[in-house]
Amino acid sequence: MHVRSSELPSIYNKLLLLAHSQSCGVVIFVSCLDLDSINAAKMLSLILKKDLVQLQIIPVTGFSNLKEVFLRLDESSKIVIFIGCGGMLNLIDYLPEGNDDDEDEEEEDAERDISCVTNRTIYIFDSHRPWDLHNLFGNDNIYCIDDYEDAFTELEDIKKIYYNFLEMEDDPELDSDNDDEDADLYDNMNEQDNFDDIDEEEEGEVNPLKRKITEKAIERRQIKKKRTEFSNLQRKLNDYYQQGTFIRSCLSRTIYFLVKKLGYANLQTTWLYITGVVSLERTVPQIAYSLKNELIKETKLMTNFTNSSNNNNNKKRTSQKNADLFQINFETDYHLFLLRQTSLLDSFLLSNYCNAKMQLWHESGRKKLNSMFARMGISLIESQKNWLYLSSTIKQKLAQIMEDNLSFYGLQNLIKKGFVKNNGFRNSCSANDFVEAIMALLEINIKTGISENSLQQNNNNNNNNGSDKNEDELDDGYEELPVDEMLVERSKKWVENFWQCWDCLNEDGNQVLLKKGLVFSHLLQKQIVSRGTQYIESRSIRHMKHFRLCVLKEGNDLQLYKHPLTLLRLGDWLLECCCESSDDKTLLPMVIAAFDSKTNTYLCAGMSPKYPLGMIIVNSKRDPIPNKFGNAFRAVARDTNATVRIESFDSTIIEVKKEDFLPFLENLSLSGFRNEKDLSLIHI
Repeated sequence: MHVRSSELPSIYNKLLLLAHSQSCGVVIFVSCLDLDSINAAKMLSLILKKDLVQLQIIPVTGFSNLKEVFLRLDESSKIVIFIGCGGMLNLIDYLPEGNDDDEDEEEEDAERDISCVTNRTIYIFDSHRPWDLHNLFGNDNIYCIDDYEDAFTELEDIKKIYYNFLEMEDDPELDSDNDDEDADLYDNMNEQDNFDDIDEEEEGEVNPLKRKITEKAIERRQIKKKRTEFSNLQRKLNDYYQQGTFIRSCLSRTIYFLVKKLGYANLQTTWLYITGVVSLERTVPQIAYSLKNELIKETKLMTNFTNSSNNNNNKKRTSQKNADLFQINFETDYHLFLLRQTSLLDSFLLSNYCNAKMQLWHESGRKKLNSMFARMGISLIESQKNWLYLSSTIKQKLAQIMEDNLSFYGLQNLIKKGFVKNNGFRNSCSANDFVEAIMALLEINIKTGISENSLQQNNNNNNNNGSDKNEDELDDGYEELPVDEMLVERSKKWVENFWQCWDCLNEDGNQVLLKKGLVFSHLLQKQIVSRGTQYIESRSIRHMKHFRLCVLKEGNDLQLYKHPLTLLRLGDWLLECCCESSDDKTLLPMVIAAFDSKTNTYLCAGMSPKYPLGMIIVNSKRDPIPNKFGNAFRAVARDTNATVRIESFDSTIIEVKKEDFLPFLENLSLSGFRNEKDLSLIHI
């Protein structure tokens, strides 16, 4: 059932009524690799607890993990919520456990298994598109909440097509072979025979054989017409699913406005909303920039409301900073990496945007950076100081200094407005820095994480001999296990990562974990820049017919890229460098893959073309470019009989067995796949 997000309050009230009347709990499945989904789940859990609803949070890492846990739910779990997953999956077909061995009981098993879905009320919050139409229009117990208002108009045609398809699907005439020995005669009869216009009064005088042939011909024409219509419906449905995947909405926004409608909004939920939006800047900057004004408005309203409440509770009004102060400010910010946590020089060197615009992987780019500091009147010694110890004069005038000088270096879009959270006397953290820390905690497990010394050693050893003999120096904690057990262990570690991030999202936040996340983020970005620079300088990025290709086969840091978020982090860095410095007028997508020696597979990700930042700022309402790699990967795997594993809720991530990887890439290159964007057709 396709539901507008504006209807959420009434749906939520029905959920409460069901939960309280039947004394049943709410089970929330969350994609544990998506920060926007995690923030949304955090907000939803807060309001459910306030309404005294028993709930269970279950982080899931992929399709099989989701199915396995879902089938273990007890009968009392009548309400199930999917956040960040489930929208692109036919739940009725996928979740029930089938019995392929016993054909006699197939129908009975199907009915019994389907009831595990149909007997529950299911709510889907998923920003991935396209929706699965069976969830959207085929089941009254499945609610698909959509925050994109235009979707209800855009999907009107496909809705009619879907219902027409269902009506015709069970028509026995479409399945019958009609193996009549005279079938060819009926099919080839000319319209000029005009047997349709036989006068009823002359019917008795018509040759019986001729009348029989006429009736058969009419029947065959009707069946052919139905089959043609049915084929057209199938083609249109297939076109809908083949359009490519994309992110359409922000889940944090959807849940935040539910929280606000219910009167539970506060600075914590506003911060979760802000960081959920900021987390999309890397993948879907259009959404993040289009929501900026709305975020400013909500922050001001909530800050004024909080200040008003505090003033009413305190007879003395004070504007002094205190230990319990929790405040969100809208301040001047920059497209720089962890500026408030590191030095000015490091933040430039590790910034995706600055690397792309100034080509800092070249010696000429680094010289240009030094000359830029000189022009701004900032010495290299001062630029290397941690932000905490940087001259207060430079801090106060930094925005003006940059505004006066950055345009000379093509960095006019470096300055932006951002959100900063003040935690009393403890610390201040910008939304961008907070997101970087949380993302790093999703990628690296605290217990078996990578030490700072190991990563620094990697930076030094990366360009030595390219050998992977020292890969175990950065072991992820796995022993020599069978592949299936290793994948289970990997999934458990990702779930542990989820919970360490969950703790950081609390109102009082785990500051120790957050600081650890900032350290991890800094080290990871150093490694990303080092590896990316190595690939650009060595010209290791290959240009295929319709996409760029980057394959990581060797290196001491190879185990880092076993995690899809880290692999995508490197891909984002490379894509931004390519789109900002490309000489041609075409934005090409990228396939990036990393070898995993433990599982003997390549983790492969397909990434859609990326718009330059300047184009997004000029027009933030620009539609995202659909990612067509998911469909292409499945088609090539089917054609080549490659051994693959598709587990991620992001359909453009796939694991390919080592022996099948080269044929897989060759067939992908020759398959006619196209996902590029011609800049000449875009109004800038």
